[in-house]
Amino acid sequence: MSPAAAMKTVPSMSTTMQPELARPITRICVVGAGLSGLCTLRHFTADPAYKVTAYEQQDRVGGLWNYPEGCENYKNLQDDTSPYFCRMHRNLKTNATKFFMTFAGEPRMTEEMDMFPTPQMVGKYLKTYAEYHGLYNHIKMRHVVKSISPLGDNPQNPKEKQRWKVVVFDLATSSLNEEIFDVVIICNGQYRKLHTPDIPTLENFGGTVLHSGEYRTRQPFQNQNVLLIGSGQSANDLTCDLRVVVNKMLVVRRRQTDTFDDTARFPNILRISEPLHFTTNGVILDDGQVMPLDTVILCTGYDLDFPFLTPECRVKFNRGRVWPLYHHMINCDYPTMAFIGCILKAIPVLPVVEDQVRYYKVLLDGGFSLPSTEEMKAECEQDYQSRMKKGMSDHKAHVMRPFDLRLLPYLDQLAKEADLIPWTLVMRKIAITCDNSNTVEPCDARNYHFDIINGENFTMKRIQESS
Repeated sequence: MSPAAAMKTVPSMSTTMQPELARPITRICVVGAGLSGLCTLRHFTADPAYKVTAYEQQDRVGGLWNYPEGCENYKNLQDDTSPYFCRMHRNLKTNATKFFMTFAGEPRMTEEMDMFPTPQMVGKYLKTYAEYHGLYNHIKMRHVVKSISPLGDNPQNPKEKQRWKVVVFDLATSSLNEEIFDVVIICNGQYRKLHTPDIPTLENFGGTVLHSGEYRTRQPFQNQNVLLIGSGQSANDLTCDLRVVVNKMLVVRRRQTDTFDDTARFPNILRISEPLHFTTNGVILDDGQVMPLDTVILCTGYDLDFPFLTPECRVKFNRGRVWPLYHHMINCDYPTMAFIGCILKAIPVLPVVEDQVRYYKVLLDGGFSLPSTEEMKAECEQDYQSRMKKGMSDHKAHVMRPFDLRLLPYLDQLAKEADLIPWTLVMRKIAITCDNSNTVEPCDARNYHFDIINGENFTMKRIQESS
């Protein structure tokens, strides 16, 4: 069975029948032309009932999945309109198999992709996807959305059609333009604004301090002593990439047990505990010894950022939470505003995004109705409070781990309400396997080849030793 068939056989639109009577054209604004924006464009532009315009501040599609040549020479670059803006590192490979890095029912180009693709491979795929579906005709490049605000303030009045005023800055002409839309779909991604926490005494350190989002290659760290703060996926990736070139790597990780505690496998990695006490040229260890340091790398994640939303949109956001969003997606007060791709740490990212897009399109098509505003807000609050009771941090309000308890039930709920085709058992198994492997064996997880046998089973075979 091919990966495409195993994923799920999905029609181009939805399984809900479209009405025969002509509908008025619905104008949709899409913010961003990364993977979420492109997927949104693909599904809505194929339906003549919608007229879609996407605004992309870069000069290319793909968003995060770009590694501009020469970006290594632009350190500390925070201007996300620059052609050299980047949040990847050169040796990165995805933590999901290629089955999850393409959209369903498409020419998958799997022959050109490694089992765990590089950002360059994913970026090439997304550009081909955009060309194949004629999406460039609907994208305004080098356009920055400056503000979004609702027209009128009565979203519950069924006689009053909700519309949106979108103000956009054209970088090419340095001009502001105002457009009116019926629907706004926000797809500007999660990984642009660096989260840099206040770390006591770090100001004492005289060496290099950078965020993992600014890390490009390991060569500058040859024979250095490096302190890496964090225990998420970026921390795992950089630890695995750097350990072969650094002299000594110190890691600060809050997990009780950790793969990198194995000194036989990782002899140059030393785990230290908080609080940290920095000196001018190092850090004081638990035993009072001062360990010299050259570089501190903050693997502390990103802040969700929607600077263009006005208070009238009735959406609040902080480091990792947007609320109130029904199903982590739909503005409870203004359901004609949706956020695609806000959920965090979902390894099978492209299929998850596509399910969200399909769900929202079926809703706009009239395939089902939402609960009342009060009911939607109550569900949002219940989900949030259940996370807090389990000791999760506030910024993990959209995290979907563990997959079997959060992500997959979430997708099943979307499928049930919008009459979408659920994931096959084999893809569920592969998603869980990849997620567990990345947690338990971060330096080894990508050294396997997966073959799909049928809709329920797969095999995995080791292809190389981790370096």
